[in-house]
Amino acid sequence: MKKNFPIFEIVITLIFILTLAYGALAEGHNFSLNWFDRDDAYYYYKVAQNITEGHGITFDGINPTNGYHPLWMLVCIPIFYFARYDLILPLRILFVVIGLIRLCTAIYLYHFLKRIVSVPIAMFFASFWAFNNIIGWNIYQNGLETGVASLFIIVLLYGTLQKEQKWQEQPASAKDIILIAFIAVLTMFSRLDLVFLAVIIGFRVIFRGTYMKDLLGLDLLIIVTSIVSGFILRMGLPEYYQYASSVLAMIAVSSIVRIPIFYFFGLYDNTAQQSPFEILKRVLSATILGSFIIVPLMLVLSVVLHFDSFSRLTLLYDLFFLTPFMIGSRLIMLWFTSKNNAVVKTPVENLKKNWKRWCTDGALYYGVVFGALIIYMLFNHFTFGTSSPVSGQIKRWWGEYSNNNAYGGAASITLDYYAINPRGDFNAFPHLTNVALKLTNLIFGDIKWSTVLYNRYSAIVISIVVIAFLILAFQRKYSSMSLSRLMFLPLVTASGLQLFSYNAGGYAGIKEWYWVAQYFIVIVISAVLVDLFARRLSHLKGGVTLLYLLVVPFILIDAQWSVEQMRADLYRREYSTDVPFMEAVPFLEMYTPPGSLIGMTGGGNAGYFIHDRTIVNMDGLINSPQYFKALQSQTADKYLANIGLDYIFSNEAILEGTPYYDQFESLYEIGIDRFGGKVLIKLKQDVK
Repeated sequence: MKKNFPIFEIVITLIFILTLAYGALAEGHNFSLNWFDRDDAYYYYKVAQNITEGHGITFDGINPTNGYHPLWMLVCIPIFYFARYDLILPLRILFVVIGLIRLCTAIYLYHFLKRIVSVPIAMFFASFWAFNNIIGWNIYQNGLETGVASLFIIVLLYGTLQKEQKWQEQPASAKDIILIAFIAVLTMFSRLDLVFLAVIIGFRVIFRGTYMKDLLGLDLLIIVTSIVSGFILRMGLPEYYQYASSVLAMIAVSSIVRIPIFYFFGLYDNTAQQSPFEILKRVLSATILGSFIIVPLMLVLSVVLHFDSFSRLTLLYDLFFLTPFMIGSRLIMLWFTSKNNAVVKTPVENLKKNWKRWCTDGALYYGVVFGALIIYMLFNHFTFGTSSPVSGQIKRWWGEYSNNNAYGGAASITLDYYAINPRGDFNAFPHLTNVALKLTNLIFGDIKWSTVLYNRYSAIVISIVVIAFLILAFQRKYSSMSLSRLMFLPLVTASGLQLFSYNAGGYAGIKEWYWVAQYFIVIVISAVLVDLFARRLSHLKGGVTLLYLLVVPFILIDAQWSVEQMRADLYRREYSTDVPFMEAVPFLEMYTPPGSLIGMTGGGNAGYFIHDRTIVNMDGLINSPQYFKALQSQTADKYLANIGLDYIFSNEAILEGTPYYDQFESLYEIGIDRFGGKVLIKLKQDVK
C-alpha cells in the first residue's frame, strides 16, 4: 500500500455512496415505518417544515418553541423545504445526508487514530464506527442530532490534537485558539450537553504544557463523583433526589474551595519529581483542609437556603470518597509519567510566570465559547421567553416525581445513576455492557434480573475495567503517550460531567441517543489496547501484511452486516398506495373534521404526516414555555381551551397520573373510539 494513496478513504466512500444510493430509492413507507420511526425526530422535521413555510419556529403553528438542539435544526430546515411537495422526499434526502455525516465521522476518526495507533488498527475502528449496527441504531437511524454531534466531537478532538502537536514546536497563535473555540461552539450547539466537552478542551488549550490541562477537569469530576456517591451511600436511591438541591450546592462550594487548594498544595506539579509519600502527604493535607472550610460553609448554607433535611454525615462521606480518589489519580499519574530532569517550580512561581498567558488565552477561548452560548441564551429569552430549551426543563420537572411511571422517572438504581445498566436507556456504554452481561450469563448462567445478578454483573464490569487498566499499566510508556494524545482524559471527564448533569438533580425521559461522547471513550481505549498487541505482531517478519489480512475481512464482514440490516429495514416490503405513512393518521382523519386541533402526548410523527389538521404537543417537549408553566401550575386545561383545542388523543393513564394529575379531565365531553392503546376524546365547546 502506498503511503499517500488514500485507498481506505476511497473504498469506504464507494461502499457508502453505493449503499446510500440504493437505500434512498426504497419504497417510501419504509422510511416512515421502518427507519425514521422515532417520534422525537419528527419534532425537528415539523418545526423545520413550518419555518420554511413561514409559520415561525413552531411545531403546531400556534406555540413558539425552542425544544431542540440548534445545529441539527439548521441542517433540517433546507431539507424539509421539500416537504411542501412530498412528505417522503425530505426523508430520502435526510437518509443520504445522515449517511454522509457518518462517512465523514468515520474518515475523521481514521485520521485521528492513525496519528497514534498503527494504520490497520485505525482502519479497523473507523470501519467499526462506519458499519457497527449498535452505533447505527443509537446514533444515526433515529434521525436525530446525534449524528452531527458525533462528527463535531471527532473534528474537535482531531483539530485539538493537530494544534497540540504544532504547539510543541511553536507558540500558540490567537488564530489557532479561536479556531479550536469555534469548533467547540459547533460541537456544543450540535448537542447542548456537549458544553462540558467544550469547557474541558479549553483546559487543554489554556494550560498546555502543564499537568493542569488534564488534571483540572479530572479533579472536577472527582469532586462531583465523591459528593454524589456520598449522598447515595447515605440516602439510597431514589430517596437521594429529596436532597438534590443540597447536592448541587455542595458541588458548587466544593469546586470553588478545593481547586485552588489543590493548586497551591502542588497537586498540579510534575508528579515525576515527587515520591509516593510526598504525594500522599500533599493529598491528605489538601483534602482535609478543604473539608475544614467546606463543612462550616455547608452548615451555614443549609440554614440560609433551607436545606432542612441536609445530612451532616454526607460531609464525612465526601471526604471518605474524595481522599482515595485523589490519591489514586496522583499515583496513577506518577506511574504513567516518565522521569525527567525538569526544573521544579513552586505553584506560586508557576502562577507568576504563566498567569498572563492563562488569562489571555482563557479570555480568548472562553470568550468565543461562552460568548456564543450567551448570544444563544439571549436569543431564546427574547424570542421564546426562556433562555434554555423547554424540553430539558420539562424533563427535569418530570424527574422531580419518583412515581412518574409515564416517562420512566429519574435514575432509580445505582446502575442507572452511573449509566451502565444494560437493560434500559441509562446505558452510556452499550458495547461494554453487552459484553459484561454476556460474560455474566456465561459464567453464572442465564438467570432472571435480580439483586444477585445485579451484583455479579457489576463485578464483571469492574473486572473488565481493571483488566484493561492493568494491561495499559504494564505498557505505561506507550499507553500514557497514546491516551494523552487521543484525548482520553478530556473525553472521560466531559462524559462524566454530562452524566452527572442529568442525574445529580434528577432527569426523566433519558434516551439511548443521549450518550455520544461515551462511544468515543470505548473506541479510544479499545484502539490503544488492540494496538499494543498489533505493534508486537508488526515487528515480526511479514507482520504488517498479516495485520492487514486480519483486519480487512473484519471490515468487509461489518460492511456486509450493515448493508444487510439496511436492506432488511428499507426493503422490508412493498406497500400499496392506500397504506398510511403513519398508522394513527387515518384514524384521526376519519373521526375529526378538517381544521381540527388535536392534542397528543408526543405526536411528532402524527404532526408531520396528518393532513388539514394540527397536532398540539401536550407533554410540552415541543411546546411553548408558557404551556410548561401552565402544566406546572395545573392550569394546562385552561391553556388548551384558550387556544381552541378540539380533541385529545392519548393514553388515559398518562393524563391521569403524575405529573399531570388529571388536569385535563375538565375538558372531556365524550370518548369517541380507541386506537393503539389511546383514546380519542372530543372536548367540550363551552370551555373554550
